[in-house]
Amino acid sequence: QEQQALYLKTHDKQYLVRPVCLNDAKDLEPLAEKLREVASYAGWLKPIGYNLGDEMSVTHYVSAYDYDFAPAALAAFRDWLKKSYGTLEALNAEWETSFASWDAVMPMTALEVKDRANKAPWADHRAFMDDTFCGFFKWVRERLREKDPEAGVGLSGSQAAEAYGGYNWRNLAAALDFAQTYTHQNTEIMHRSFGPNLPRAPWHGYGVFNPNVRGAIWFRFCNSNYGGSYFSQNSLFNPDMTFSGTAKDMAPIIHELRGGLATQLRGFPRAVDIGVHYSHASIRAAFISGAAALFRENRNGWIQALQDLGFQCEFLATPELEAGELLKRGYRAFVLPCSIALSAREMEALCAYVEKGGLVMADGWAGLMDEHCKPYAQRAADGLFGVKRGAANLGAAQAEGRAVFSTDQGDCRLKGVAYDVS
Repeated sequence: QEQQALYLKTHDKQYLVRPVCLNDAKDLEPLAEKLREVASYAGWLKPIGYNLGDEMSVTHYVSAYDYDFAPAALAAFRDWLKKSYGTLEALNAEWETSFASWDAVMPMTALEVKDRANKAPWADHRAFMDDTFCGFFKWVRERLREKDPEAGVGLSGSQAAEAYGGYNWRNLAAALDFAQTYTHQNTEIMHRSFGPNLPRAPWHGYGVFNPNVRGAIWFRFCNSNYGGSYFSQNSLFNPDMTFSGTAKDMAPIIHELRGGLATQLRGFPRAVDIGVHYSHASIRAAFISGAAALFRENRNGWIQALQDLGFQCEFLATPELEAGELLKRGYRAFVLPCSIALSAREMEALCAYVEKGGLVMADGWAGLMDEHCKPYAQRAADGLFGVKRGAANLGAAQAEGRAVFSTDQGDCRLKGVAYDVS
């Protein structure tokens, strides 16, 4: 908070240096020694796993702050860019910059790209920090295994997929050995899609009662969550150690999940009807365009609509889409929920899917930018859908609207019911 206040006041990037740089061996060495000590002390107990912490983040939860401008982080970022772009000329062309050498390359902050059409110098830095966060778990696992060869790492209080925080779930799910998760903003479906075998124990409790408890626990079970974590003791036990109301509601459900039908259901493969695009580049594009909340509600709206219609969906991420996985999955349809950023290879994969008879559904934001958040001169998805769009202002205020049902729907008495659809 102190750094943030000083940066907003001065715009001096010295305040964007993370207190512990995840790319600096000197910053990490004290932690490395601590990890070796912990593994030496606990390894003989054969622990289920080592929980690295609660509500971890590159910043603070998913707060927007442009860490990390530490020298070691910038050096690692430049190496990351070399692998991504190959040549400095390619980087300058994509970023629309004129750096004379790799050592001169500097990312831009959200503030610096605010009035710039091309957001790539900011978006690439955020992608690098997401990769750095994933890499941190690998680094910790390696340090622990120096003393405990079977050590597994995980975290608690996982965050939503956002532009900041480090939670690119397509990559992060593969970096963990277990997780005590939160399940907001469609993350339970992301976890199932990208880490189907990742042991997860989502958090329950919080003084919640039926029918919400029953709905939440069974929904999580149906998304391959076979355990639970409970917060907190006060929500489970009264002062005299009798069960609280929450625990009384929860106990029968836990018994259901530990036997009978539930044990049978665990062995069945899950049928998936619909694929949903997971584009972390689009998450960044929405944030930097002032439309992060709209993006979240748009994606959730698609998923809620599909589930209400009785379909089951899963996420398919950019790397798999580019690799041709869409043609192999057998989806009845593929949805692009606010997929603002689409790479040329993703567009090729979508076109191939349509040519083979596949159905692609999208909203008007699809393909406005490339995977680095650089606007396309010609909208990438226009040819696929047979449309031509003009300039887009993603941060514009949404038009007001009101819908009124003119007739009942079967036994559902809706005539005259109105709601806001802004």
